Formats: sequence, C-alpha cells, structure tokens
Amino acid sequence: MPSSPPINISARNRTSPKGFLVYWDPVPRFHQQGIILGYKLHIRHIAEGYNDIKYLSQRILSIDNTTRGAFVDGLETFSRYTVEVAAFTRKGVGSFSDPVIVGKKIVFFK
Repeated sequence: MPSSPPINISARNRTSPKGFLVYWDPVPRFHQQGIILGYKLHIRHIAEGYNDIKYLSQRILSIDNTTRGAFVDGLETFSRYTVEVAAFTRKGVGSFSDPVIVGKKIVFFK
C-alpha cells in the first residue's frame, strides 16, 4: 500500500449548486509501493460550532487509477464539506491527505 497520500489536493468551490470538483496529483513514485489501482475520496459534510467541527455525514467514493480529478455531487446547498484523498494498491489503501474544506461559510449577524 502507498506510504504517502496523493499530493496537491485542490477543490473548486461549488461548480454547481450541489457539487464541486476535486483534483490531485499522484503519490510520488518512491512512495507508491506497487501499482496504484485507484483513489478513495472521503467526503464529510461539516457543521462548524464555536469551538469545534461536527461531522454531519460522510461517504467514500472510489475512482480508477487513470483519473486525477472527480466531480462530487448530491450535496446540500449552503453547506461546507471536507474532502481527503488516498491511493490504493492491491495490498491496501494508503493514508488519506489532509482535509481540504469546500463550500462557503455562512455567517449570521446579530
């Protein structure tokens, strides 16, 4: 399994009302530890409180090894999400990248 996650994770904020694009570069060759068969995307719907982040829901998508990006849809409007990416080989899934936050923060004024 890879000893490092994919690199340069980026997300385009809301390309549609209920989705976003996420892109990544492959795991550096010396960390691949075998043939990369695909990628896992971990998407979490988040709610931010005063002192913490609460995860409202999550899902994992599998993407084939020829792809360096994905459109994530079926999301709630006016919400924020985190996305993390990991590569996998026949021996297993490597570590996930640091989370990237996608979506607009809603600010309420008193």
